[in-house]
Amino acid sequence: MTLIALQPGGPEIARLAGTIAAAAGRAARRHRLEVALFSGLGAMLGVIYLVLAIAPPAERPTAAPAPAPIWVETPKPLPVYSFAAPEFAHAAASYGMRRHSTGGGREDVLTFGVFTGAEPYLRVVVHRVGGEGAPNQTLFVESARRAADAGLALDGLGRATAILTRFGQAEWAEARIAAPGQAAAREGCAVFRFAADEPLLQVFGAACGPDGTAFTRRQMACLIGGLDLAAASDDEELQRYFARSELARDAACSGPRPRPRAATAPTRPKPVAHAAMRR
Repeated sequence: MTLIALQPGGPEIARLAGTIAAAAGRAARRHRLEVALFSGLGAMLGVIYLVLAIAPPAERPTAAPAPAPIWVETPKPLPVYSFAAPEFAHAAASYGMRRHSTGGGREDVLTFGVFTGAEPYLRVVVHRVGGEGAPNQTLFVESARRAADAGLALDGLGRATAILTRFGQAEWAEARIAAPGQAAAREGCAVFRFAADEPLLQVFGAACGPDGTAFTRRQMACLIGGLDLAAASDDEELQRYFARSELARDAACSGPRPRPRAATAPTRPKPVAHAAMRR
């Protein structure tokens, strides 16, 4: 018997071994790459965590400071104006003043009586206009604005008419004024205003008669004429203005006054405003 030994061919074995070795190398490289990627990602996440942990907290935005007031109140003003009328001879009086922060204008406020009481009430605002100028408003709009300044509300306004005073013509209208916070309202009130060009001056007032009665037209003219100059400092224009007005003072205003008449409630304001007073 003859035995024949079968031996695999050498080239096939070499190729098979090379293929296995190449596959193993690729797998090893892929494993190393995956390990490197995961290690790098872990390191990056760790760095981000440390940065966030030690970073200072973001500062909260600070609130912007409140704007400066347009009008600045003066605690203890030197009175420039005075007022005299027998109707308010015994009424509680107060004097206030404020200046415009940029224009330099001055507003003096004279108040007599208590609005919520039964006695007569008067509030006069004298605006010595500066660089801020003065708005050209209807009597209704200005009356509502001035009432709000005093913590009151204009609840009705009658027809505006002209009234002759020592300062010339003034605009005047019957009004109903309320105090919203105290649920109080007064009939028999009136508002008035007048203006001058030299000096540049605007005067506004609101007056309420006693016990719901209204001041007569003549009484209103005398009340307006009760405004006077107390100490004008070096304001020569203001001194000359009041000196000229003395020539037109009604002598009858210093005598006995007629009794106030019964008030008639003014109509509530309609959307159509009164014509603006010439400034």
